[in-house]
Parts: sequence; structure tokens; C-alpha cells
Amino acid sequence: MNRLHIIVLSFVLLSLSCSSLPPDRPTFQKGDFSGATAVLETIIKNNLKQQRIPGAAVALVHEGRVIFSRCYGYADTEKKVPITEDTYFMAGSLTKSFTALAILKLIEQGKIDPNANIKKYIPDFSIGILDGGEALITANHLLTHTSGLMIDYYAHLTDGKKYSNADLLSQLRKEYLCFRPGSASKYSNIGYRLLGIMIEQVTGERFENYLKKEVFNPLGLNQSSFDYTDDLALRMSKGHDGDTEMSRVDNEDKSASGLFSTLKDLTVFLKFLSSMAIPSTEGINNHNIIDSIIKNANPAIDTFYDSKNIYSSGWYLNSYQFKGIHTVLSSSGNINGFSTAMTYIPEERLGIIILTNSSLGWKANMDIIARGFRGMIDVLRNPVNQGPDGEIRKKIKSTENDKPLCGRYVGFGPMVDIFQKKDKLYAKFKGPAALLIPEGDGVFKPVLRILFIDIPVARLTEYERIRFRFSKNQQGDQFLFMEALIGESTFSIPLHHYEKAHIPKSYNRYYGTWALDEHETYPNILKLYLPSNRLTFFEKDGWPTIKINTWMGEGLLLLVPLSENLARIAGSGEIISLNDDTVNYIGLSFKKVR
Repeated sequence: MNRLHIIVLSFVLLSLSCSSLPPDRPTFQKGDFSGATAVLETIIKNNLKQQRIPGAAVALVHEGRVIFSRCYGYADTEKKVPITEDTYFMAGSLTKSFTALAILKLIEQGKIDPNANIKKYIPDFSIGILDGGEALITANHLLTHTSGLMIDYYAHLTDGKKYSNADLLSQLRKEYLCFRPGSASKYSNIGYRLLGIMIEQVTGERFENYLKKEVFNPLGLNQSSFDYTDDLALRMSKGHDGDTEMSRVDNEDKSASGLFSTLKDLTVFLKFLSSMAIPSTEGINNHNIIDSIIKNANPAIDTFYDSKNIYSSGWYLNSYQFKGIHTVLSSSGNINGFSTAMTYIPEERLGIIILTNSSLGWKANMDIIARGFRGMIDVLRNPVNQGPDGEIRKKIKSTENDKPLCGRYVGFGPMVDIFQKKDKLYAKFKGPAALLIPEGDGVFKPVLRILFIDIPVARLTEYERIRFRFSKNQQGDQFLFMEALIGESTFSIPLHHYEKAHIPKSYNRYYGTWALDEHETYPNILKLYLPSNRLTFFEKDGWPTIKINTWMGEGLLLLVPLSENLARIAGSGEIISLNDDTVNYIGLSFKKVR
């Protein structure tokens, strides 16, 4: 999952909209491809219907051969234009896998030192760090999202002008890292934008041209492009948000999320990755690619600003887990009404690609991979015993020892208050508080107690199981992980434990509403994250808070004061600067509404 998926999942996890539990997955005997693909297709069709997804394209590849390829629904619902293998989709963050591939190739050629300061390749790059000094950021930090850069940042420009590399570098000089490079993990689109700049600086070519010549052409990806040409527009599917068609946004972050591609091309890429032979095409070797991704991963990095899943060179490692499988690589994207996903299992040389033209496609993609992909693994090897479902555990009573777990836990958006009442631990998220039933080792099952009946929260969602897990990172910071089980895969969202910070007396001068100038514009891509032009600052229960409208609706962000003029966004790490006349946040200057 990318960061967007994690944020959305956190809101869905504890939602109380009723839905029935899915049945236990079927198992298939080795070689039963027809049975496994029939169930996979049923899972796909059910998800497309449930999530109201207009169109999708799905392919499975094993050892360089296509074993399943289907297209569903419409690229244009009004004109009834069907999805085909040549239909274009916006790839979103799936783009990062190919940007990383280009960087790995330049590293292999000795043109980029993965451990050198990126200033060697981007001399104009500079960014502040709160504890002073200069932070050394390397290409490996950018590839693995351990640089400390914020997730997104877009220069505030007027007249709809696209922001250039120089504009971005100029704005970053006014910002701060969220943490010292290499000390934690935080998903950052900016990091991959900088990798794109690095490619241009090292090769002397436009990023788009270099990728086409040195990555797409050698691999046989003849339809993939970063340029929205007339020919591409004729075969472009239309993105949707629910039943609403979305207008196309010109994505300026080419190297982070700007790829247009088709099922045919991405199937070719999976065929290359999964080939039994070790093809080496103009310096791109499928065996070396996988080795580099796994080698560059750093499992020792604390879970701090991202999920427990390790990110390396354009792929998450083990975001999905399947019994008997050691390594699962996955990449996904969600942008402007499109959701994409690609998962590859090196030890089985098995891969799947899913493209949808819906912002809700991410949910379907997760379900298709977590449930449907298991059957294909069974077909390639003997079925693995599912074992106990984890619901049956020894009953453990709450104790006074649970008191240190109480407090407020915050992510970027979600907030959970943990409190104790009569030796019982509760979690308050939305709606009624959930009773937490201890299961040992810091793990609790959330239930709703109605009279004398305990209803597991999971039964009121589409997940098989939901757990709360309390633990600490290497620095001793307390975290609450909200975990949801889909198929055999557990997805985890970390929330940081925060104590009420001292609020400087002068902070009350910042309370009120701040707005952007109505006559000014800001990049369209940012409007996907921040459609409102207003922020409201106030104090709530002794916590400095921002009320903000996002594409998910109204939300609250907690502030951790750092000084009279600086604060950190709790659960995210981004720094916001506060002044009498302006508040600066994600590159935008908000002025006080008098």
C-alpha cells in the first residue's frame, strides 16, 4: 500500500457499517489452474460490483507465461467503450517501481553512488533539520523512503503554472526534515521527485526520454508513456470517484506518479520479471533487480511514520503475507480516480497486475490479492494448512498494568483515545467506545459490549479480524498498531502516543481561521489532498488543533508545539510555521481571516 491507502484503511478499520464475514477460502490441489482462476474471477467480479468500479483489467503471470488475463466493464461508461488490454490507466505510485529501476541501472553502471550525498548530483538541494547541522541524504534513503522528507509538497504558484524542478528546490530550502535520514521510515512522493531530478542531472536527458530509451524500450513496454499525447487520449479510460466521473488532472510529479500504461505493457513487465531464464536487456537483469530490492531493504528501521511494511526501490516487502511464502513484493497507486496494484512472489515467479478506473479500486485490489492470489499459490505447490484463525485465545483479564497504555494515539488524521474504567481498557475512535479484550503480548481484541453480549468489531466490517497491538520502537516510544486481517494478510496502521504538550502563552494569537487568497490558485494535484482553502486553529481539551477539510471530509490534526513559531503535525512529522501574518503549511501561505 502507499501512504494514501494506509490513511483510508485507518478510517475504514473501525467503521461500523454492517457487512457479512466472507466465507473461508477454498483450497486447490496442485495443478488445478481452472479451479483457482474460476474463484479468482468470482472474487474480481464481486469486488467490482460491491465497490461500483466501472472498469478493470487483470492479468496473472507465472514463469514468463500469461495464465490469466481478463478485462471488465467500461473505459467510458457514457459511450459504453469497453476496457481492453490496450486501454490506458494512470498508474499513480506504481510509477515508482520504474523510476527506481532506472536509478538501479545507473547505480549498476557506476554513474550514481547510492551512499553519496544527493547534493553531489543535485547541488541546489537543501533542507533544514530541527536539531541543527546538515543532514546527509543519499539515493538509498530516497529509494527506501527513509530520507525524512515530507510525504507531499507543492510550491505555491499562481496562474495555473506548472512548478519546475528549480521551483521545488527553492521551496524545499524553507522546509524541515521530519527526522534524521536513515532513522525512520516515511512515505515521500518528494523523494521520488528528487530521484527524477537526479536522473536528469546525471544523464543530461529529460526524465521521460531517459525512461523511454533506457527502461521501457529495452523491456518491450511500447505503450507506456509520461506524455499525454493525442493517441494516448483516444485510448484513455476515464477515472471515477464512486459513480462520479473525474476530470483529468495534469500530474506534474512524473517520477513519483506520472506514468500512463496498459494491461498489455505491465503484463510484459511481469513476464520479464518472472522469466525462468535470466534475461539481461541492455543492463536490466531480472535476477539483479529482485536482489537489489531485497538487499536495499532495511528491516532494522523503526516503524515510526509509516506502516510496518518495509519499502525498497519502488516496492513494499511483505505488505501481503501468505503461509509458506517468505517474500512478497507489492506496488500500488491511487490517483485522480484510478487505482492500480502489482504483486510479485519471487520464489514462485508468480505475479498479478490489477488496473481500475476508480478511486475505490484500492479496496478491491487488496481483497483480490489477499484472497484470490492464495489459490494460485496452492496450484503451484501443495495447499498450506490454514491453521487456527486466531479468534480462539486464552482469556486474560485486564489489570492495573494496562494503565500505562492509556492516552491519545494519533496518526495523520485518525485519533484513538485509550482509557481505563473499572480495570477494563477501552478505545474511543468514532461512535461508541470499544472494549479491549486482552489476548497477551500487548494484543487486544476490540468488541462492542451490548448488555452481556460482546460483538467483535471485525464482525461489523468486511475484515476477518481486527486487533489492537501496543508496542514500542527502539527509542522507547509507545505505539498503537491497528491491525486488520484480509485473507492471510495483516495490514497495520501505526498511531503515535502523545502526551499533552506545553502550549506557549502566545499561541492564542494564532487561533482562528486562516485562508488562501481566493484569487490565487495552487497546483491541481494538491487539490486532491486539500480541496479547501481554509484552516481553523483552536484549542480542544488542552490540545492545539487544526480543523481541515480534505478529500475524505472534515478532519482534525493535532499540533505539537516546538517553539513560538514552529509546530509538528502529530502522527506525521511535517513542520508548520506560525507567524502573525501567515501560516505556512505544505508550501501554502494562509492569511488570517479578520
